[in-house]
Formats: sequence, structure tokens, C-alpha cells
Amino acid sequence: MNEYLIGWGLFLAGMAPARAQQAHVNLDWNPQKNTQNLLPFGANVISPEVRDDRTVTFRLKAPGVREVALTGGPMLLALKAAKPIPFKKETDSLWTLTVGPVKPDIYIYKFIIDGVTVPDPNNTLTGFADQPGYSSVVIPGDGPAYYDARNVPHGAVTRHIYHSNALNGEREIYVYTPPGYDPKKKYPVSDSHFD
Repeated sequence: MNEYLIGWGLFLAGMAPARAQQAHVNLDWNPQKNTQNLLPFGANVISPEVRDDRTVTFRLKAPGVREVALTGGPMLLALKAAKPIPFKKETDSLWTLTVGPVKPDIYIYKFIIDGVTVPDPNNTLTGFADQPGYSSVVIPGDGPAYYDARNVPHGAVTRHIYHSNALNGEREIYVYTPPGYDPKKKYPVSDSHFD
């Protein structure tokens, strides 16, 4: 029992000097603005850091790595770069790259670390519809953008499961209904056939 308590004591003591962690929970139009200088949850450095002048600094703490580069079609297109952009090695383990200014939008990007393409391990805005996964960076404009929630009536998206005879299995479909939708009212229909 004493070994268990000592182990937990050492674990908690090791956490004491840790910096505060930030989740991307601010729902304003600038989710990566780090006003409190907090690290994203699970990160060891701030990356990406988006500044007011729309420049972006990417960071990676990676001891023993020989080269790091920024890649990802949308980000490279925004930067008018034809090939991955190399990082600069700042210390034995810290790599950095500052780019921009970048036009306001949401961009996906990846790192190439010694030839292996990976998402930014310090960015909590990630996706996985691509192999390997990717990271996202939001470059804010002067106000809310097309992807921001606004105080207007919103419809609803519902998920429906149905059986497909053609595939002999369950499938899913998402259906959007506009604000104020009344299931008793007749609406124009775009018919798609689903087995």
C-alpha cells in the first residue's frame, strides 16, 4: 500500500510545475488566439501560434530529429509554396517556422519529421479523414467568418440508420431540416434512392 501512495505522490509532485492547459473551447471567431499564454491540452509547446498580423509560428519539440518541414496542400497553396517548407532548429530539441501573413480561412497542414508525415502533436484542432491525420489552423479575419456560429435561426441535422439490401448491412444518412421545420407540412423533395 505504501508503494502505491508513494507512486501517486511522485506523480502528483511531478505535475506541480506543469503549465496550465488550454482546450479550444472559446467559440469566438479566433479560437487559436492565446490570450492567457496557456498550452493546449497535452502540448509541450504552443503550436500553431496565430498572431494579429496573421503570421503563424509552428513549433515542434523533437530531440534527435534531423529535419522538420511544413506540408499540406491548402497551407502550401496559401503560402504559394511548391514544396514543403523547412523548419529552423532553435535548440537541441526545438524546431520553429514562422510563415505569412496568411489570408483569413481554415487551413489543414502536417509536419514531415525525418521523412514521416504526421499531424502537429501540439495542436488539438485535428482531423482524421485523411491518412495520416492532419491539423487545422484558423486564421481569423476582421470579424466572424462563414464557419462561425451566428445568432440566427439554425436548422437541425439528424442521423438516421437504415438497412441496405445491396450491402447487406446497416448504413447511415444525415438529414438537414431548416429552422421551423414542421413534419406535417409538405416540402419540395429531392429524391435519392437508397437500398
